[in-house]
Amino acid sequence: MKAQKLYTSFLIVVFTCFGIAVVAQPAWNVNANLYDYSMSVTGKVSIDGATSVDVNDMVAAFIGGECRGVINVKYQSTLTDYFVFLLIYSNNPTGSVSFKIYDASENKEIEVGSSVSFTVNGIVGSISNPYEFSGVTKTFEANILSFSIPDQEGGTGIATGNIYLTQATTGDLSNVYPSFTLSEGARAYVNDILQISGNSGQDFRNAVQYKIVPQVGDPNYYWVSISKAVDTSTKISISNTTVVENKDSVQVGVLSVESNVLGSSYAFSLAYLAGADNEMFYVIGDKLFVKEAVDFELNPKYKVNVKVANSGGISTQRTFDIDVLNQNDAPSGLTVSSNKISENTAINKLVARLSAADEDAGDAHVYSLKSGNGLNDEGNAYFAIQGDSLILIENISKLGKVNFKILVAVTDSSGASFEKEWSFQVVDINNPPLITTTPVAFAVQNQVYVYQVNVQDKEGDKVTVSFVDLPNWLTYNENTKLLSGVPVNDNVGDIQFKIKVSDGTKEIVQTVVISVLNVNDPPEIKQIPGTQYFYTSTENKIILPENMISDPDKGDKLTFLLSTENNSALPVWMVFDPVTMSISGTPPMGEKSIYNLKLTATDGAGLKEYLIIKLEVSISTAIDDQNKNDPFRIYPNPAADIININIPESLKTTNLKLQVTDMKGKILKNIEKMEESSQSLFVGDLPAGLYFVILQSDKSLFTEKIVKK
Repeated sequence: MKAQKLYTSFLIVVFTCFGIAVVAQPAWNVNANLYDYSMSVTGKVSIDGATSVDVNDMVAAFIGGECRGVINVKYQSTLTDYFVFLLIYSNNPTGSVSFKIYDASENKEIEVGSSVSFTVNGIVGSISNPYEFSGVTKTFEANILSFSIPDQEGGTGIATGNIYLTQATTGDLSNVYPSFTLSEGARAYVNDILQISGNSGQDFRNAVQYKIVPQVGDPNYYWVSISKAVDTSTKISISNTTVVENKDSVQVGVLSVESNVLGSSYAFSLAYLAGADNEMFYVIGDKLFVKEAVDFELNPKYKVNVKVANSGGISTQRTFDIDVLNQNDAPSGLTVSSNKISENTAINKLVARLSAADEDAGDAHVYSLKSGNGLNDEGNAYFAIQGDSLILIENISKLGKVNFKILVAVTDSSGASFEKEWSFQVVDINNPPLITTTPVAFAVQNQVYVYQVNVQDKEGDKVTVSFVDLPNWLTYNENTKLLSGVPVNDNVGDIQFKIKVSDGTKEIVQTVVISVLNVNDPPEIKQIPGTQYFYTSTENKIILPENMISDPDKGDKLTFLLSTENNSALPVWMVFDPVTMSISGTPPMGEKSIYNLKLTATDGAGLKEYLIIKLEVSISTAIDDQNKNDPFRIYPNPAADIININIPESLKTTNLKLQVTDMKGKILKNIEKMEESSQSLFVGDLPAGLYFVILQSDKSLFTEKIVKK
C-alpha cells in the first residue's frame, strides 16, 4: 500500500507550470504524488528535422497510454540553448515509455517514433549528449513507381536501386523513349537533364542511371538495364568448373557457344543475377578467370552468371557452379597467453602458452624459436619451448632490459610455417592507477549532472573507487562508472570533494570542484495561518509569521502586497505594513464580516506566489478572544534532537493531529491526538535533511519546514 501523500494544493509540485503560453494545449498532466518511482530524460525536440526553439512546445511521456510526465521546451541561458528536462513517473519498476510532441505553432500533437525502457532512477541523455525527441509531419519520397518501354517483352523488375526490362529482338536499344511514373512531387533526371515520361530518349545499350529528386530530402538513384530478348536455342558451355584455393587471377575455363542466331560475331560477359558471385570473376575474350584467391574454408562453391550477345543485342545467359579445390593452408597467426614476465620469475617456470591460428581444422603444429636480426630475437637465449609452453631457462634480469623481443615460428603437418616477433615487458613494480577523465566544472540547478569516472591500471589490477566529502545529491554507479545526480536550490554554490582510486597497494586522488549554477525559483508557501480575528471598535493588529512565504534563492528579496481575494483594495479602515508584515485597523461599530485576504509575494525576477488569510470581524464577546491569533511555531529550527511545537489557543480540539514527513511526503512520525498547547517532539532519530511538520485540525492546516542537523 502506497504511503499517503499529505501535500495539499499549495505543496504539490507541478512540473508543467513554467514557460507555457496561453494556447490550446493538449490535456497532458501528471500528479507526481501518485507514483513511487521516477526517471529523468535530458533531451532536445526536433520537428521535421528542425530543432525546437519555442518554449510553448511540449513533450509528454506515456506508459500504457497514460500520461506519466510532461514538460515544456526551456531556454538555458547558461548554455545558450534549448532543452527539455523530463521527469517520468511509474509504480512499476519496468515498462516501455513512448512520447508525444506538442507543436504550439501548429497546435498539433506529433508521435515520437522512438521509445525508452523505464528504469528506477534511470538517467537518459545529458547536456552534452541529449536524447532526440524527433517528430515528423511530412512525407517526401523519391521513387520510380513504374517503368516501361516500347517493344517490351514481359514485365518490369524494380528492385532497390535497379530496374530490369527486356526489349524484343526487333527493337533498337540505342534510342528508347521510356514511360514512367514517380512519387508525388518527385522529378527524374539523367546527367542533370530533366526527363519527361514518353518524351525523353536514351541510349540503353548500357545501363542508364536515373536520379529521382523529391520536393524535400535526399534523392534516390536507379540503374535501368534493358536486355534483348533471349534466344533459348543458344547454349553456353565451359571447359572446366573447378579452381584451386589461395591463388590470384587463376583461369577457370574456356567458354564456348552453340547458336543458330548469334552468327560468328558475339562476345562473352558477366550478367547480373541475384545470388550470383560475379564480383569474384572476370572474362577476357572467351576465358573465365577468378579475380582474387578464393578460400575453401570460407566458401567451397561459387556461382557465376555468363552472358553471350551479338552486336544486334540478341543474348542468352547461363549460370555455372564453380567448385573450390581445398589446399593446405599455412598457419595464419600466432599468439602468446602473456607478454609480461616478473623480474623474479624462477628458472624452468612457465612464462606463457603458445597457440596458432590455422584455417585447416585439426592440423598439428610445432613451435620453435627462430634466429632473427639481432633485435627481434634478443631474448631467445633466455627461453626454451616444450610443446606449446614457453619456459624461462635463464634469469631474465641478466638481459638488463625492461622491454625485449623474441622470434617464434609455428609449422604445420605439411611443413608450411608462420613466424612472428613478440615484445615482452619485465615487470617487478606496481604502478598506481590513473584517472583518465576530467569532470565538468559546473552543474545547473534541477538538471542532471553526469561525470564518467574512467580508470586505468597499467598492470590490470582490480581497482576500487571511493569518495571523500561527496555531496548527498551525487551518487556513484560502480557498474556504469557514472557519478550523477540532480542538484537542488539548497546545493547552489561551489562544492569540493575527492575521488580516491586504489589497486590495493597504491592510491591516486582526484580533487573535484563543481560550481552549481542557480536557477531562479518562485517563492514558496511555508505556512498557512488559521483564521485571524478582529473586533469592532477596537484597535487590532496581527503580525504575520516571517516565514509564511519565503524564497528558496539565497539573497532573493521578496515584496509583499495584501489585497482581497479578488484583487480589490483593502477596506479603508485596514492597513497592511509589508515591512513589519502586520495587519492593523479598527473595524467600525457593528461590522460583522469575513474577509478572504490575498497575500502575494513577488521575487526579484517577477515570479509570484500567494496565499489566502481568513480574517473574521466580529463583536468581542470575551477577553480571551485576543488569544485566537496566537501563531503556530516550531523551535529551535534548525534542530538537533528536540523540537518544541507551539499550538495556537484557537486550535485546541479533540481532532487535532501532528505529522512529520520527508520532502516526498512519506510520513515518518504521526501523533493522532494533540491535547496540550505546546509539546516537545524527539527528532534525533531522523537523518540530517529537510522535513515538513504538518498540524491539522477540523478546519485548518499549518505546515512548517524544519532543518534537521
